[in-house]
Amino acid sequence: MNHLINLHQRLLITSVTVLFLAMASVAFDWWRHRDVSQVSYAVMVIMWLLLFSNAVVGGMVARQSANVSGLHILYGVLIFWPPAVMWYLRRWIDVRLRARYCFLGLLITAVLIHRVVATG
Repeated sequence: MNHLINLHQRLLITSVTVLFLAMASVAFDWWRHRDVSQVSYAVMVIMWLLLFSNAVVGGMVARQSANVSGLHILYGVLIFWPPAVMWYLRRWIDVRLRARYCFLGLLITAVLIHRVVATG
């Protein structure tokens, strides 16, 4: 059980690090008034895969532990709404504004991750 909790914490640290790299990359694209670059997309995909693997490990930890907060699970599920909304809205957003909306989605993700960590 302890090794799963340790893995869960390490994945969180790695996910947050990659999240801030994605935010920096998308902010640079926004600053340049251009479409989201392939590097930004690659970093965001890696971040979402890390968050998904962290959610899977967190689900295994929650199954074995009875003292997991319900808000922790709720915020963990809500983390996956920003990428779905970003993917859906991408078709109707002007090319020069996509980086702005991706940055906003990543910022919302950062707030949700903060809430997940705060609820413990």
